[in-house]
Amino acid sequence: MILIYDIVLLLCFIPVLLLLALRSLRRKNDEFAYKLTERLGNWDVSPLKNPRKPLLWFHCASVGEVRAIEPLIKTLDEYSILLTTLTPTGNAYAIKSRSADFVYLAPIDFTFVVEKVLSAVQPRGLVLVETEF
Repeated sequence: MILIYDIVLLLCFIPVLLLLALRSLRRKNDEFAYKLTERLGNWDVSPLKNPRKPLLWFHCASVGEVRAIEPLIKTLDEYSILLTTLTPTGNAYAIKSRSADFVYLAPIDFTFVVEKVLSAVQPRGLVLVETEF
């Protein structure tokens, strides 16, 4: 079942990737390649490896979730905090607010990408933040 999910996702991802690449070329935006590699899980994880502080990973969709989780994160001094977001605006806000130790765009939902990131990061826990119930 996971293989079918990955295949369907890949079939949808290829045309979207091509459209985004064309849009990026038209706008002369070199950030596209950087963001794509980040979404594919190519993170510099060496700073995440702090043996003195366990790592907690918070995943937020956008700015609203990042803002909602900030008070909780401020109480967790005994942890290193990794924060991922789905949207570029959420990512930019998280970086600017400095509420987390590490901020990345969320990895794309391919099994091999998620497994790669989880094995590299090895968080103590993962908190999925959702404010739209």
